[in-house]
Amino acid sequence: MPIGYCVYQMPAVQEAPLDYSSNIHDLVQQLHQANPADHRGFLPFLEPLGQNWFKKRYDKYRLVAKLISVPVGHCQVPVVVLVDFLHRADPAYGSGKAVDFEQR
Repeated sequence: MPIGYCVYQMPAVQEAPLDYSSNIHDLVQQLHQANPADHRGFLPFLEPLGQNWFKKRYDKYRLVAKLISVPVGHCQVPVVVLVDFLHRADPAYGSGKAVDFEQR
């Protein structure tokens, strides 16, 4: 059985409105079960923003994620970092492009 993505949630995601906690939990479970070998260069269930940044739309909110590779022993493990949960009008969301998030 393939090992799915490791997922780490930053505090801003852990503190997302309760109405969305089950959606985020479901996404984390889906990522845990997805085979990274089947999704090279993109993440299932999320929209690409460029430079390994992704988003997931939840009504007027955006879950922002970054895919990183972490060395473990002699291999690289793909880790999805759920970085932020922003209202689409939040100035921190900016234009919603990867360039806006690289500064974070």
